[in-house]
Amino acid sequence: MTLNTRRVATHVALALLAAFVGPLAQGQTFPTHPLKMIVGASPGGGSDGLARPLAAQLALDLKQPVVVENRAGAGGIIGSKATAASPADGYTMAFITDAHTVSASLQKTRPYDPVKDFTPIGMVGYSPLILMVGKKTSITTFAQFLDKARSAAGGLSYGSSGVGGNLHIATAQLSSKAGISMLHVPFKSGGDALQELLAGRIDVLLAAPTNSVPYQNDPRVTLVAVTSATPLKEMPRLPTIQSTGLDFQYATAIALVGPAGIPAPIVTQLNAALNRVLTQPEMTKVLDSQLVTAAPGSPDVLKAKLTKDVQDISQALAAGQLKLME
Repeated sequence: MTLNTRRVATHVALALLAAFVGPLAQGQTFPTHPLKMIVGASPGGGSDGLARPLAAQLALDLKQPVVVENRAGAGGIIGSKATAASPADGYTMAFITDAHTVSASLQKTRPYDPVKDFTPIGMVGYSPLILMVGKKTSITTFAQFLDKARSAAGGLSYGSSGVGGNLHIATAQLSSKAGISMLHVPFKSGGDALQELLAGRIDVLLAAPTNSVPYQNDPRVTLVAVTSATPLKEMPRLPTIQSTGLDFQYATAIALVGPAGIPAPIVTQLNAALNRVLTQPEMTKVLDSQLVTAAPGSPDVLKAKLTKDVQDISQALAAGQLKLME
């Protein structure tokens, strides 16, 4: 072998080694500076109330700050779009709910592909919703809610976190199941909708636990029922909708994703950190207080769920159960 041939062979070997070791080394040194968690809700909203303590615990685990950035609006689309457009270096992630797939899938022109434009990091958990009504409705039971919704002149009004968001879809599914019709009034976030309910400007809200449990003794609202399959240990006297005779359950899925193309070693590191955090006592207390059931798992589990959600929405559109936004 000539000297030049040996040099070429050496360069090729070094290039191959760099290609193999580079991503691994990147994962080992990651992170070297603060990370960002985008939340598609306003400060004080249901998602924000869980995202912030989760970011704080991830920061302790990763030994770098995790800064929450609120990008509310359009049923979570604004936050997801910002995430998809971010560098695929692992330093930007999004705290998402079902709205991530639903809101995008209901647009005539999709703002992003809920699966292909993102890197799944992992599931956070599942949370029920609580049916709240304003005091001016005089409703105290689920049966009274159904009667009022069916007989009220002009119908009841309900708020949501935006068209196509999980609160909108959950209430629409409940209305369909119960055979009632209510006026939809969308807001930028669940927190904004809650303020309108407290002010008496809307009648009904299916709210996240963070936006409902603290108000169980507030004279301005009444908590009527919960969408979980079994009663809440925190509020055992609050009936499930299922127990009233209507076959209806709903749980909001919560997860973390990043932009498409994050190197696999970094995804593995972020997923491991998330799974560790979800089992730590400090985070367990937060999850319990917000009625979230933790669901640690692999990125593949989340990818399969996102894929199925998109398929389910497509089938619902084809069957006429959902309609594209105008």
